[in-house]
Amino acid sequence: MRGPFAREFADYVPTVEGRFYYARDAGPVHLIVLDTGEDKPDDTNVYALLNKTTPYRAAELEWLRQHVRTSPRVASAPFRVIAMHQPRWGWLADGNQPWIDVANEANIDLVIAGHAHRFSYTPPGPDVPHRYHLLVVGQDQVARVDGTTTEIKIVVTGTDGKVVQTIVIPTRRR
Repeated sequence: MRGPFAREFADYVPTVEGRFYYARDAGPVHLIVLDTGEDKPDDTNVYALLNKTTPYRAAELEWLRQHVRTSPRVASAPFRVIAMHQPRWGWLADGNQPWIDVANEANIDLVIAGHAHRFSYTPPGPDVPHRYHLLVVGQDQVARVDGTTTEIKIVVTGTDGKVVQTIVIPTRRR
């Protein structure tokens, strides 16, 4: 959304859907890729009134709601994973709770994000609003996700090759 190539991004990273949120299957994983837009409102002066993320994100949220309700794969996949840039779902006028609610209702197992430039991992639990594992991959890190029908294993490594964290998520009983 920013920078000299922002308006040509679709030429570099085309999608079948013509948008930057979509779903794909990879073995036992149903992957949902979300475009978390920007981390500031559209009228922030650095955007020079060029961003129109509010209507785009509203359409994306409606797509996500419909997708998780109607896709047979959301219901049948051993694992559901969301990949997105910002761990707090991007800037949203109404906050991020509607997105968390959809993810919780869809029994999302794992959300992988970046943006914060440092590693963090928050498992589901009574003190957090989400029922999924939230992994934020830090700067100069990569997360490898391997899935079987019974578990997904995530190994986060730094550019030095050292393992930062290993997470194993067993399949939930549905």
